[in-house]
Amino acid sequence: MTQIKLAVVDDQALFRKGMIAMLNSIPDFKIELEAENGNDLFEKLKIYQDIEVILLDLRMPEMNGIEATKKLKTQHPTIKIIIISVHDDTDIITHLFEIGANGYLDKNSHPDEVERAIRDVIALDYHFNTASQIALNEIETATKSKNYLIDEVKFSTRERQV
Repeated sequence: MTQIKLAVVDDQALFRKGMIAMLNSIPDFKIELEAENGNDLFEKLKIYQDIEVILLDLRMPEMNGIEATKKLKTQHPTIKIIIISVHDDTDIITHLFEIGANGYLDKNSHPDEVERAIRDVIALDYHFNTASQIALNEIETATKSKNYLIDEVKFSTRERQV
């Protein structure tokens, strides 16, 4: 059985340890790395280079989940990122997907959904729950609106030159 190598990054030790204990109970999951913030994560990624999925808290000191996601996508583009947060603001979730997050989970999610999210990002490259589906719809609507506006605007030759 191939193991999925995971990292858990959260500044709240109790939550982080609880998540690790839950994930360790799943036979094909292996916690390779735990970190308390983005800076700690990047220091440890120098040693643990075979991480497949990172469960990443949004709000942390030193380097938050948004900054860490951006940096991960440039330095470790093959790692899948699932953001975990108590914040369910669709603007934030939309932004997370725009910068490259592969999934979003509320910290109140059931353990079965956490397992499903990890398996989804490995198999499908993404995981959408209700909150992230709303964010995806907003991205699609914004994209259609931008395309509509671009198609409808007619510029004169001089306007195009300027």
